[in-house]
Order: sequence, then C-alpha cells, then structure tokens
Amino acid sequence: MREIKFRSWDGKKMTNDIGLLFIRIPAMANDQIMQFTGLKDKNGKDIYEGDVLIEDIGDSRFYSSICFEKGSFCIESSSKYCVFCLNDYEGDEIDGDTIKLVEVVGNIFENRDLYEISLSKNSEIKELNK
Repeated sequence: MREIKFRSWDGKKMTNDIGLLFIRIPAMANDQIMQFTGLKDKNGKDIYEGDVLIEDIGDSRFYSSICFEKGSFCIESSSKYCVFCLNDYEGDEIDGDTIKLVEVVGNIFENRDLYEISLSKNSEIKELNK
C-alpha cells in the first residue's frame, strides 16, 4: 500500500507533508492541494501531483508534469492531456517505487517556466552537452 501524504501551495510558498487536516482548516481553503503519487524519481525524491519532470533519452531531454486525471496519476505533456499513466512504467524502468528514468526538477507553481516548456510543442529540448 502506498503512503498517503499531501503538500499545499498557498500562492507564495510550498508546504510539504500537510497531512489530512487541511480539509478542516479554513485558512487553507484557497490553497492548491497536491497528493503524493507513491513513486520516487531516480534520485529518491517523492513525486507529487504538480511536479515538473525531465527524462533524458539519448541526446534529448523531455519535460512533462504530473496531473491526476480519471483516477490515475498521469504524465502531462505538450498535448495538454494526460498521456501516460505513472502505473504504466514497468520492467527496467521501475524499481519498487522508484522510476529510474525521470527526475523532479520543480513544480508547476514555483517553476512556471519549466511547466510552460512541458506544455509547449517543443517539450523535447536537444541538449548535446548536458
């Protein structure tokens, strides 16, 4: 069973591990609440809804973000639709709860520039000298 935890964005700062009490705290009524996916990136960092990810494949770097759609955590890219469910990773791509191919590089609130790259038609960025 995966760990259930949340974080929130109040428009100015991110607060991690807010627990389930946020439901009854009026001061958090306008906060953006994001749920932990139960998975970690290749560096062991928790992956949350709203995170921006990079995935390096050969000389290409792909940007995407995490959304929750139709009951699943999914990867959102330039199509602006969730196109790949996180639970579809398999085999050599995942080790327990760790996705070995992706790295969390920010989130859609604090790193708006990265989020906009992930939604652009140029979400594949060529970087020969990473």
